[in-house]
Amino acid sequence: MHARTHARKHGASKPAGAHLQRKNTCHARCRLAEYLSNTEENFAGCNILELGAGLGYLGLTIARNTLASLICLTEQAEGGALSWCRLNVEKNRHLPNSGVVRTCECDWRDYASRSTPSELDIQNKPEGCHKEQRFSTGCQRQQESSQTLQIQEHNSCIQTHQGATNTPRCRDTCSGKEADRLFLTSTKWDYIIGSDLVYNSVGSTLLPLVMKKLCSPTTVILYCHTKHRFDHLDVEFFEHLNKNGFNVEEVREPWLPTPPPSPPPLTELFPEQRIAIYRISLN
Repeated sequence: MHARTHARKHGASKPAGAHLQRKNTCHARCRLAEYLSNTEENFAGCNILELGAGLGYLGLTIARNTLASLICLTEQAEGGALSWCRLNVEKNRHLPNSGVVRTCECDWRDYASRSTPSELDIQNKPEGCHKEQRFSTGCQRQQESSQTLQIQEHNSCIQTHQGATNTPRCRDTCSGKEADRLFLTSTKWDYIIGSDLVYNSVGSTLLPLVMKKLCSPTTVILYCHTKHRFDHLDVEFFEHLNKNGFNVEEVREPWLPTPPPSPPPLTELFPEQRIAIYRISLN
């Protein structure tokens, strides 16, 4: 990314409680931030989606150091993860360009079991950020008509960014999980990023499905992964990426030496863990 300042030096501040993040996850996020600050990824004018954003460090760091148009940080509401993410984003609103950062609820299980707006014949994916959206919820027997109204209101309140410095804030005014899901699936994402999101079978099987639901043929996915944390899940995860039609390539800074080959999964009792960055795209 074309950084005005170095990511590690000018990252987002961490609130009390940041130490509760798992150590390896923090390392992977910092490694991805370092990679982006050292490479030619140009986020100017781009829509960026972060899956499993945690406290929002990576997304806020990208916002501060780039001219991205929209950065959406997602987390699950269960367990309070989304609330902590939103709290930290608000505490960092003083940072430059933080107005392009918004948060959304994203429960991966929904993308495996329910239709998305793209499957409801929404063909034109909007680019850029959104102004305030107020969607009616309706009662259970009016669910279908309410959803149609939400889609119409969503499409009528799109505002495309023309720059980053004076970009209006993307306020978290979407009302509820369904509205967040509608926003995520109807926005064209230039980049999807994430780090160390595979630590159980939900991640290994559903993460590839979520990526496929939310990406387009031109979307670049940058995923930082600690190899050999859970060998059986690594095998499952990469198998599902392949089944969903993704091309996976490990990337690094041009000046870094090629790391030695990792041992095959499930062949060593205590294999050496290594953080790897993967560039993932649809075949």
